[in-house]
Amino acid sequence: MKILVSDPISEKGMAILKDANFEILDYQNKEVDPKILPEIDGWVIRSGTKIGKEFLSNTKKLQVIGRAGVGVDRVERVGLPVDKRCRPDESRRQEMRADLGLSPEDFCVLMIGGGEGAGQLERLALAVARLAFVRILIVCGRNERLRSSLAGKLSSNSHRVYGYVDNVPDLMLASDVVVSKGGPQTISEALACGRPVLVTSVLPGQEEGNEVYVEENGAGYAIHSTEHLVSRLSQ
Repeated sequence: MKILVSDPISEKGMAILKDANFEILDYQNKEVDPKILPEIDGWVIRSGTKIGKEFLSNTKKLQVIGRAGVGVDRVERVGLPVDKRCRPDESRRQEMRADLGLSPEDFCVLMIGGGEGAGQLERLALAVARLAFVRILIVCGRNERLRSSLAGKLSSNSHRVYGYVDNVPDLMLASDVVVSKGGPQTISEALACGRPVLVTSVLPGQEEGNEVYVEENGAGYAIHSTEHLVSRLSQ
């Protein structure tokens, strides 16, 4: 079988074709000669080759066209997708605050530890709860032990403790600030809602640098200790 390669591919890719005993017509760095088209059985391209009717009309034996890799023409750079409910909405904010029993003067802190309730959430929440002016919404995710422990230690008149919820955007709108570990989804949703973020911790690798991004863009602060968190909320 004759395989036409009309765009640059890796040496490893070429080796695979040769090891399969294909006859390679190498046109990686030159214009394809239309005279060879009736001979080819396969055609390997990337984004550089545009195969139109004039090419296909000359292929008599062609069985398959394979696209190697992903061309830059098929890559879109976009932000992290977030729930469509994550947007500033003053009317919905007031409705949520009323449903939660929050007065217009109450300073509300949403504390999130991710789906598993991580990020030293209990210690931080108990420290923040000592601030008399603060009302806390705490999302513990699937960590039922944490939810139960906090529910038993915090006043239900001033604070609310949740397990796993599907209305985080509503809770963000009702709050004045979001306290969370450095998960990119939570940070992105909070910013889309127009809420500042206090990042309490980051996981190595996937979350590293998120706290720096928040600070450098004036969207919140990296928190280094329990005392630091209390101090920031008191300012």
